[in-house]
Amino acid sequence: MDKNDKELTLQQRNLKKYALATIALWSLVISLSLYVTYQSNAKHLMDLGRIIARSSLEKDILYRRWNAAQGGVYAKPSKLTTPNPYLHIAERDIITSRGKRLTMINPAYMTRQVHEIGRRTNGIQGHITSLNPIREANKPDSWERLALEKFEQGANEVSSIEIINEKQYLRLMQPLTTEKSCLKCHQQQGYVQGQIRGGISQSVPMALLTKMMKKNLSELWIKHLMLWLAGTIFIYFTYRALAQKTLKLGKANKKLGELALTDVLTGLFNRRYARQQLKKLWKESIEHGTPLACMLIDADNFKEVNDNYGHEAGDVVLREIAKELQNAVRTDDIVCRLGGDEFFIICPNTDEAGCMHIANITLAKVLALSVDVGAGTWQGSISIGVAVKKDSMENIGQLIKAADQGVYAAKDAGRGCIRLAKE
Repeated sequence: MDKNDKELTLQQRNLKKYALATIALWSLVISLSLYVTYQSNAKHLMDLGRIIARSSLEKDILYRRWNAAQGGVYAKPSKLTTPNPYLHIAERDIITSRGKRLTMINPAYMTRQVHEIGRRTNGIQGHITSLNPIREANKPDSWERLALEKFEQGANEVSSIEIINEKQYLRLMQPLTTEKSCLKCHQQQGYVQGQIRGGISQSVPMALLTKMMKKNLSELWIKHLMLWLAGTIFIYFTYRALAQKTLKLGKANKKLGELALTDVLTGLFNRRYARQQLKKLWKESIEHGTPLACMLIDADNFKEVNDNYGHEAGDVVLREIAKELQNAVRTDDIVCRLGGDEFFIICPNTDEAGCMHIANITLAKVLALSVDVGAGTWQGSISIGVAVKKDSMENIGQLIKAADQGVYAAKDAGRGCIRLAKE
């Protein structure tokens, strides 16, 4: 994997990380929204419970005031309505002119009966209580006692979530103030008008409230889930689109990089790449003490091909030479075209004997080459200059110059041969 491929892979990985981080952030935002909305709904649930409790309590007070305004009402005695033993007034029980027996229902008795009906129908529990009750069953429980004590300290309402018989209830209580109509039944307890004489509590089952809010909560979850899915899908497809663009851009950059280092005509590496690799291998040779050799190659009589048969014919010759050079060298060797009819082969970790051996193979392959150039034929022939890195050389320029001298020596010797650069 080359540098460009590594950079492209790194970009793809980073893009994937950013996409996953964005999805995680989006999930966190949705979770926070769900939490805040859920808490808001929970508060709304509490508010709804208080509204129900206050409504029930206000209804009780209105009924009580109506009853008190009538001076009490009479009803036929029954299992539900037995004469009130705590009501000490004249004419508690009467017989009509037709012999019908009736017993008085005072406000507290009526409220207690209404609470019993409510307990059986909707589960809402009401209770009249006092710190000094007439009826034993009206004694406050621990929560009601604390509420009554707070009323005496100036509180107007007390509410909280409490457990009754292992079930959750929203409990709410408000004080009962002694009104003029109340004194008929409670004057003997020492109450005076305007005095707090107790309270009415309402206990609304949380199960009832939850049932009322269940549909809303389901919609809440569904809406947030759909929103999360929509956002996640958007992020995913955005990531895919960016990944594809990044891939295309990476490939384009890689192609441009290759073009910048590749000879367009032959597909070999160009002069720029040759110098880059030679510098790199020169440094490695010094650090590890390994040999380094190179060959400079000129195509013989190439100018005549261009002059006699045209540049297209010359291009054909160059491409054929390039193929033979690549077929002649080893895997680690680097074949380049410097320009025109000049080729350059870098032989890493290769001494003089090794480079001469490769040069002989290369020469043999090209000499066996015959290229049809239209009206004529170019008979393969090249001049090769071989140079090996010496301790006396200071840079790659001197190595290339030595190979160039070898080429001139080969040409002077009649072309189609190899010459080793002299020190």
